[in-house]
Amino acid sequence: MQSYVHCHCHCCSHFSVTRNPVMWRVVGHLQDFVNGTSYYVWVYQHIFGHHPYTNIDGFDPDISTAKHKPDMRRIKWSQSWVPRYFYQHIYIPSIYCLVGLHNVLTD
Repeated sequence: MQSYVHCHCHCCSHFSVTRNPVMWRVVGHLQDFVNGTSYYVWVYQHIFGHHPYTNIDGFDPDISTAKHKPDMRRIKWSQSWVPRYFYQHIYIPSIYCLVGLHNVLTD
């Protein structure tokens, strides 16, 4: 259920679900109740934080590709290699299931 609501809230944050801005907010606020996270925080973090600076070290709040703080996954060739990246195809799908919990704890 969390993933289903998160997917629709993500689309609402891009204003792509309907042509009605009130419905964008209504569907977006489902995230507040189902996932326990704030729609307003999501919009500011995702739209104003992630999209203008996608995959740019030090600016994109969704990633950490800096050498001094390696991310749990390797998403860019410029990231320094850490041995755990060899197994990311195994552990990342399970970790992605916890994204909703991460959002609740860090919101």
